[in-house]
Amino acid sequence: MGARAGGTVAAVFGRFMRNRGGVMSILRVVPVAGAVLAFSAAGMAPAAAQQDVSARDKKWLVQAHQGNLAEVTVGTIARKKGTSKAVRSLGAMLVNDHSRLDRAVQDAARRLGVSLPPEPSTAQKALAARLNAMHGKAFDRAWLNALIKDHRNDLAAAREEVRLGTAADAQHLATVSSPVFRKHLNMLLRARKADPPGHVAAGSGGLATAAPDGRPLALGYGLLSAGLLVTAGGALLWRRPVPWRG
Repeated sequence: MGARAGGTVAAVFGRFMRNRGGVMSILRVVPVAGAVLAFSAAGMAPAAAQQDVSARDKKWLVQAHQGNLAEVTVGTIARKKGTSKAVRSLGAMLVNDHSRLDRAVQDAARRLGVSLPPEPSTAQKALAARLNAMHGKAFDRAWLNALIKDHRNDLAAAREEVRLGTAADAQHLATVSSPVFRKHLNMLLRARKADPPGHVAAGSGGLATAAPDGRPLALGYGLLSAGLLVTAGGALLWRRPVPWRG
């Protein structure tokens, strides 16, 4: 029994050794084939990811990047100079959200080979400087008006990119950015409605708001009230009978 088992093992080992050349050939071929497949896959990946980047795509990415930088700047200003809690909170939100959006813009631009400028546009920097020079309620109102206009422009540009762009990455980024722009716009509009331009700030003595010609409205209302009282008093005196002395 032991002899037969030993013979069987020897026979199997002999056959393995006779076929060793074929086995070794297969073992040598497998790594080479794997390397070829890996190289081929690596070479095909860029081709599969290649996108048609149009001038519109490049322009939108540049504008989106500069817009994000500008809104981070003015958001930082609002956090420090806003007189209302709403403006300060909105400023902090813009800093956080547009910083995150800009990281996505930079990633997309890197993949698409689009070069981005290092800073906001000249007009955006001028706006930031103008806002930074303002104070009090005038700052809050000017800041809200400027950011409402900017976010309306952001939404319009994103819609155009989704509709007319050619690079899938840029179009996708415009699509996912639009709800953020819409959220910001709605919150900015609510803040402006809660504190409209005609609002008289507490502690201002009623002189915070001016008429179109520059005169304080509260002062005008006071004079009008005084005039009405004088008129009413005169009418009463006129109607009161005067005693005659005889």
